[in-house]
Amino acid sequence: MNSPFDIPLSSLALKRLSAETVKVFEGQQGGQGGGGQGNPCENQKPSTWNILYSDTANDFYIISVEEEWGKYRIYQYEGTNPSGKKSLFLQYLRYEAKVASGNMTTSCAIRARDNYAMPTGFTKMWPSSGYAIQSSAPNADYTGMWEAWKDAHINSFSGCTDSSASNYNPSALTENGSCAWTETTYPGFNGFNSKKKSSKSDDEFIWETNATVYRKRKAGTTDNNDGTNFNYYGIIEVVKKCTSKAHCGMPVASAVADRTLPETVISTYSVGTASAPLDWTGFTTGMDTKLNTLQSEVDNLEAAYTPICREQINTWDWNGYLPQPCDSNSVLKVTITSYSCVGQGNSIFKQVYTLYNDAVKQGEWTHTLDDGTIEELFMTPSGNFTWTEAAQQIVNAYDVSLPTTTITKQQKINSFRRSAISLTGVEEDTYNFFVLWKNSIQVSNACGYDVDQSSTDCCYMSIYPFTAVSSPLNPNPTPTVNTKMLAGGVETLEVTFQDAVLTPTQVLGPLTRDELDAVAETMFAKVGCMDATATNYDPDANVNAEQKAGHSAACVWDCSEGDGRNLNTNCKSCLPDYEMVWNANTQTWSCIDIAEVVDDIKEDVEEATDNTMLIIAGVVGLIALTVFGA
Repeated sequence: MNSPFDIPLSSLALKRLSAETVKVFEGQQGGQGGGGQGNPCENQKPSTWNILYSDTANDFYIISVEEEWGKYRIYQYEGTNPSGKKSLFLQYLRYEAKVASGNMTTSCAIRARDNYAMPTGFTKMWPSSGYAIQSSAPNADYTGMWEAWKDAHINSFSGCTDSSASNYNPSALTENGSCAWTETTYPGFNGFNSKKKSSKSDDEFIWETNATVYRKRKAGTTDNNDGTNFNYYGIIEVVKKCTSKAHCGMPVASAVADRTLPETVISTYSVGTASAPLDWTGFTTGMDTKLNTLQSEVDNLEAAYTPICREQINTWDWNGYLPQPCDSNSVLKVTITSYSCVGQGNSIFKQVYTLYNDAVKQGEWTHTLDDGTIEELFMTPSGNFTWTEAAQQIVNAYDVSLPTTTITKQQKINSFRRSAISLTGVEEDTYNFFVLWKNSIQVSNACGYDVDQSSTDCCYMSIYPFTAVSSPLNPNPTPTVNTKMLAGGVETLEVTFQDAVLTPTQVLGPLTRDELDAVAETMFAKVGCMDATATNYDPDANVNAEQKAGHSAACVWDCSEGDGRNLNTNCKSCLPDYEMVWNANTQTWSCIDIAEVVDDIKEDVEEATDNTMLIIAGVVGLIALTVFGA
């Protein structure tokens, strides 16, 4: 048969079982009165307790327990109905004593431990270990300990114990002198609410007094209608009070209707105190005297007050011109924040201009009206506001950061034609066409083209030779300069003449404009005397002047007749019927018989005429053969 202790049982079942088996285990009659006798899992003690102190209103108890003969411990219980938990509490202590003794049977220790627990609300207070030894009555330490806890508990529940006071505490255990009585509707009290007021300031503040009267019932008396059973004291505050939401209400940023009326305590005075209240006569005299002196105080406060600027801030967007990134990658804007004083005409005294790139502040400029006009302070020599130029710098920096494409373009600066010259002089119907041009390096991005980024060298010169015969309809035939588009947007110059593309024989550069002019000058006809023996020799001439009367550049010599050149006596020209001709190869002059030249020309013309007539006759014969043949 199994032992009954092999099955977990409740504490009540264990008690009944122990009562039936007392003779088996202890040989004694037990189980009476919850003493624990006869239970193999519990000692015989403790069997009862002693409540040393109780505070039923606040659920607090101090309990003494004799846990062994002459050995005591003190417990604290916080909760309701301690008697209802007494039995379980003592059972737990008897069980713990059994465990501590070492006499617990193995079977009982294993099966019974879960059936015992300290009930909630109990705390062992003293001693921390062991027991307090008592022979007949509690010793001084024992008594001192629990009474100290009692006093600490009582002090923690001190307060006003007078039910007639406005701050009466029904849970208070001791009176701490805090009882207070607020002003009542007795006629004698109303007089102390007569405020002492100043005049209103410009921003609608006023200084005034606020009096609060307290009364305290005399010990050993009851309330009565005439108040003779009370002592009194009063508190008087001097306050600065706003009387207009529009002028001094707070917060300034709120709508007027949503503002509050601020009130600030400037000074505080008392007539009597809570710990030393006054009788009615002393109290009323003291209040009247103090209030009368405070009239001058509130008047002085108002007179010395200067309305302060209560800033009101408003912000809006500036509507002036402001550059923007070309691709609208961000938005630049300027806001104006104005500062004004509420209650002082709302006059603006400061404005702050703030430049934003999207939501990021880029710069700020403060305009104080006393410093001058906005134009005087922030207008630049270029006629823009400083924040406009700052925005332009941001735009320029952004535009430069965009991906770019570089294109080279040849741009014509100037073009002109000149007669071609050789060592013998100006060549008939032969010309040089000069084109002055430069390379323009243009960088493109999403915002368009940048300004010319060419090198600092000025230009190039291309020289195109061409042959042309002047006519009455076109006395100065000249080539045309065109722009030719190549792949990738590259542009080059193309020179055409009579539907033919000319090819330059020389391309000079890159040179400065002065350098190009110096080179080109050698290719132009410069008329002058090229004879070094002449008195007016021109070393820079490349075309000899005609040696004829009236020509200012014709050569002049200092010579005599008969030098073999058929010159006349003034050494300025050949003899009559001779033409003076300069040979640049031999650097010499010769006189040519004009009559012979004329005869040669006549023969050439006659020969050409005969040939022309033969050609005409042949053409006419062919026409006649065609028409009348067959």
